[in-house]
Amino acid sequence: INYSNEPVITGDEGEYIEEIPTVDEIDGGGKFQDEEATYYDMGAIEWVDTSSPEAFKNSTLGKCLYASNYYGAQCVSLARDFWWSYAGFDVSTCGTGLAKGMMNCAEDNAKDRFKIIWNTSEIQNGTWIVLDGSRTGHICMALGAVNNGYVTCLGENQGGVPCEGGAATNIINLSVKNFIGGYTPLDYIIPEPEPEPTPFTPD
Repeated sequence: INYSNEPVITGDEGEYIEEIPTVDEIDGGGKFQDEEATYYDMGAIEWVDTSSPEAFKNSTLGKCLYASNYYGAQCVSLARDFWWSYAGFDVSTCGTGLAKGMMNCAEDNAKDRFKIIWNTSEIQNGTWIVLDGSRTGHICMALGAVNNGYVTCLGENQGGVPCEGGAATNIINLSVKNFIGGYTPLDYIIPEPEPEPTPFTPD
């Protein structure tokens, strides 16, 4: 984890939340065995509340979630719990075993439950963002839109309290410089408001 020297504003009002670390890059914490492999017997899929991004945050923050991942509390373990609980199917690293591989088979990971995004301007509250890296990359859930090149992100193995094989779920401000794509749950997309009708004015 490479921490930034600069504090970053966060939240809709642009305030800086001092207790949230600001991170430029995470790499080395996104290992996962895809479904063809035999999972390590460490816990099981943990069913989590996915009714809203806030509910998911409240049900996972500070916890070590393993999702039967051979490598322990990795970032992809948290995503796996979300995918099963929200969509009813498993996430895939597309045969790579790495978080950054998740965009290689985006249609398989999205099916009819997620909108695939490729631009940081599409990141919203509840979007799962995938980041590249020289080794494994990273995945976490955005808790808002991008602000000054950073996004507030809920994730596992991104500097939280140590767990077996990783670190507990926490919240950081994370640079999107290595963003390669993401998944927004369809249930979290707020419809665009209908345009106001133009009032009729007689000539």
